[in-house]
Formats: sequence, C-alpha cells, structure tokens
Amino acid sequence: MLPLRRVLIILIIFKTSLSHLEINYMTLPTHKQKLLEIDLELIGNLERFVNKLQEKIDTLQRLADEIRQPLIEAEGREEEYLGNPLNSFPLLRHLYSDWDLLEEFIANQVGQEQIDFLKEKLSELPLPKDLSAATEAIYRIELAYGVKPFDLAKGLIDGVQYDAKLSSLDCYVMATHHFRLGDYAKASQWLTVALSLMNPSDMKINSVFKYQRTDVGLMLARCFLEMGSEREARYVLSKEVNMTTEEIDVKIKQLQLVGDDSYQHQKYVPDHLLPEGFNAICQSSHKPKPTKHLYCRYNTTTTPFLRLAPFRMEELSLNPYMVAYHNVLSDEEIRQLNRMSAPLLKKAFPVSAVDIDYDVRTVDTAWFPNSETPHTKENDRLIKRIVNIVSDLTGLNADVADSFQAVRYGFGGHYSPHHDYFNESIHQTAVNGDRLATVLFYLNTVKHGGATVFPLLNLKVPAEKGKVLFWYNLDGESLDFDENTEHGVCPVVDGIKLVLASWINELADEIRQPLIEAEGRQEEYLGNPLNSFTLLRHLYSDWDLLEEFIANQVGQEQIDFLKEKLSELPLPKDLSAATEAIYRIELAYGVKPSDLAKGLIDGVQYE
Repeated sequence: MLPLRRVLIILIIFKTSLSHLEINYMTLPTHKQKLLEIDLELIGNLERFVNKLQEKIDTLQRLADEIRQPLIEAEGREEEYLGNPLNSFPLLRHLYSDWDLLEEFIANQVGQEQIDFLKEKLSELPLPKDLSAATEAIYRIELAYGVKPFDLAKGLIDGVQYDAKLSSLDCYVMATHHFRLGDYAKASQWLTVALSLMNPSDMKINSVFKYQRTDVGLMLARCFLEMGSEREARYVLSKEVNMTTEEIDVKIKQLQLVGDDSYQHQKYVPDHLLPEGFNAICQSSHKPKPTKHLYCRYNTTTTPFLRLAPFRMEELSLNPYMVAYHNVLSDEEIRQLNRMSAPLLKKAFPVSAVDIDYDVRTVDTAWFPNSETPHTKENDRLIKRIVNIVSDLTGLNADVADSFQAVRYGFGGHYSPHHDYFNESIHQTAVNGDRLATVLFYLNTVKHGGATVFPLLNLKVPAEKGKVLFWYNLDGESLDFDENTEHGVCPVVDGIKLVLASWINELADEIRQPLIEAEGRQEEYLGNPLNSFTLLRHLYSDWDLLEEFIANQVGQEQIDFLKEKLSELPLPKDLSAATEAIYRIELAYGVKPSDLAKGLIDGVQYE
C-alpha cells in the first residue's frame, strides 16, 4: 500500500482542472511553495475522510459481532434455541426492523464534507499546461546533461545525487513525451524503468489513477514495432499484457496497419533547441581547453573612476573580446534589485520581427525602470549607479542603452543558442542601431546548471552571485556581426537563476566614442588633424540630421535644446576650411587616400 502522502502528490501532479489564476510553478518559488501547502491541506482532508470511514467500519464491525452472537449460541441446537420465546421474539424483531435501518446506514455517504472540500481544491491544482511545462523541463535536463532514464529515475543528474526519485507513473509520463516526439528508443527505456518500479502491492492504488501494467506493456510493444523489432513486441505483449498467441497476432496486425489512435506523435528531430555540442559543454564532464594570453587583473583604465576603485577583471576571450568582473554589486544592492523586479516579471517573448518558437526561452522577464517601477530615492539611486557601473566596466555609453531586463529562470529554464544582435530591420535598430555589446549581472549563485555557454568558443560561464559578464556582439572597427558570440543558457537543475541584462547600442556609442578617446588629453587629441576633421564634420552635419530624425519622435524638450545649440555649431565656411586643410596635407606630403584614411601621414602613424 502506498503512503497517503505519495497518493496525494500523484493526485496533485496529474489531476487537471480549471483555474482563473495565472500561476507559474516553473519560476516562482512562492507558487511552488503553494503546492506544498495545498498538498498538506489535502492530505489532512484525506486523513479525516479515512477516519470517518474507519468510524463507520468500526460501527459496522461491532454490529456484525452483536448480530452474529445469537446465531453462534443457536448453532447445533436450533430447535431448542427457537423454542425459547425470548430468542424467537428478538430474532423476528431484528429481521423485521434492523436490516432495513442498516441498509440505510450503509448506503449513507460518509465524509461528504471532505469530498466537498476536495472538489473545491481541485480548481487550485496544476493545469495541463503546467504538467506539460514540467515535463518539458525534465526533458531538457535529460538531454542537456546526457542523463539516462534509469539514473534520472533514481535522482542521479550529471554526477549529483539528489534526495528524490521518480515513481513508475512519473516515468510513464516521460515515456509518453518521448513517444509523441517519435523518439521510440528513449521512450522504450523510460517504459522499461516504469515496469521495473511497478509493485504488485500498488495495483489497487494505480487503478485509482487508471494506470495499469498493461498500459505500459502496450506502449512498449508499439515502440518495438516502430523500431522494427516485432520479436520484442510479441514478447512484451505476452509477458506484460498477458495476451494469447492469437490475440498477439491480431494486435500486431492492428498496430502495423492502422496504428493506435490513442497516441499522436510527430517525426523525431534530435533536440533542435539544445544542439549536441551545446549540451556537451553544459555537462560537468566538459573540460575547457587551456587558453593563452588571457589574464586576471584589476581594471583601472576604462574610466577615470576606476583609478580610485578598480574592478577585478578576468579575461575570457580576446576574439570576440569578453571579460568577467567579480564582486561588482553588494548583497544589499542585489536584494533591492530583486525587490524592484519581482512584481514585474512575466513569461518572456523574444524581441524579433519574425515569428519565433517561444520554447527557445523558458523564463520570466521584466523591463525596468518602467511606469510600474516605484520611483523612490533608493530605486532611482540604484538604477543610476548601475548605469554608471556599465559605463565604468565597458567604457561605452550606458545612458542610452536599452532598459535593463531582469530575467528569472526556474527549474529546467533555459535559453537556446542565439545572438544578441538583431541583424534585421525593427524599431530598436532603426532608432539606436544594433546591439554593440552585452552586459550581464548575475544576481545569485545557481547550485546546479544555468551556466551561460558560448559553443563556438568552447566556453562555459557559471552563474555566480556578483559576477558581471561583458562582451562585444559587433566587431569594434567594422561593426560586422560576430557570429562567435552565439550563446545560450544551460537548463537550471537546482534552484532558480536571476540575472540583469543590458545591451549597448552601436549608434549611441559611435557618437560618444571619440569623446571617450579624447578624455584627459583634449589638446593632444585635437592636435591630430584626423580627429579634428572628424569632429568638425560630425558636428557640422550629423547633429542636423539627427535633429530631423529625433523631431519625428518624442522629446520636445530635447529637440528645443538641440535647436538652440545648432547656432553654436560650425558654419559651411568652417567645414570648407577644414576640408581644404586636409586636402593641402594630402597633396603636400603625397599621402594616398587609403593611408590618410587610416591615419598614416608622411611616414607618421597617427592614432
């Protein structure tokens, strides 16, 4: 007999019902905690129901003993016993009235209060989509970490032994998922494990959930037939389904000709969302190749501020350029960020001009600050600090980056390999250009899984609290898309993963970059004719066009400010004079256009 707790856990997981609440069991610990609370309530309710039944059973047993007692006394001396009027009368009265009342007592339903309570709670239990999401999560963990069904069933995942196991019914659900994907080999493994976990003592319990050994046997036989193994299919139908030879012949012919309509499946494509190479890096057995010319040091050069408070930096790649900073945010700042973002988090949908299968990313996200973000001094101060940190870490203009995006991954939560640049015409790229760089703040340490993986670089970055990961998505000089920045997130196995992401756009930084280079050495910088020409040309023509572009958008205050500043910008004669100056240098020193364009004048290489 299965313990009551296990019975109710199975009921909660597999019972489907309607609910008006939008609940997320995958990423919200509070919602998962609610399942445990409901579980305890239902167990207590079931135990009260059992007690009511036991009270009725005890009463009926006592009545049966009392009713039987006169018959025991009369056995072997019936005539003498019935000759006594004190025996005849009670027997007649008992037969006349007691059994009618006993029939009414037996027919009366006990525990109606507990039954009504259970019906009421059914609306709070997981929906089909919740079970589907949980099954998909286990499926991703199975594939990403190369876990065999037998090991997963006993709680062994990627070398870590968990204090948890799957039941036979759990394994059957996983087998059904693989079967519907057309992965009959893996489905047969799950079904074999399901059979090994079935105990004869569980038959009555399993029948409550309409789950029998024959169900497993029939699906296993179907898998063998799909794999071309009729001999194994016949053996299973004989041993597990108890069919005769004639019945097996009929069943085999049915399955071969028309299939079993109770199963709808599609052609199996080996995990297209998590490719094999990606999975291999996720696994604990992955050993990165030794790297040369990569160092750990304190960054003191990106901005003047870092000379006073440098960040500990670890170089991860030079092409593309990628670094990790450690211990950037304090614990209190991380807690405040989580408090700000938690109420805003919702299921993620990729930003793209084309339709994308949303299963590529199973997370909750929130863009902030937004209209729902409380504007307190503490929140505003923290957001400003993070903007400054991004600028300090990258040397780029974070003031006009995308809004920050908070991301929460639950169990099995992942992100399939992708690039952060869009490489397509959408609103974001039309306004600010494509994503030049990515900055990721890790807000917690993930116990198992959840690493950021760059498959083309053979690189895995574990999720560790306080770490910040920074890389360029576009080539710094040509602004070509860097395909080597393809990355994804391994499925989270234990706990949740919290990150804060920011993307810096190319157009905004393209304007600011010369000012960054000139900072602290303006005289030297402007003494270079190429810098002077570029700056003057930019001020003469770019802002005028940008004013026109911005005028079509929002921000009248900024438009007015820009119009006011236009009167201070160079005139046509100034641009003409600067052009003439470069022209004279070109002729006087015999400089080729290609050399002049890259800063080589008369044998001197300018920066």
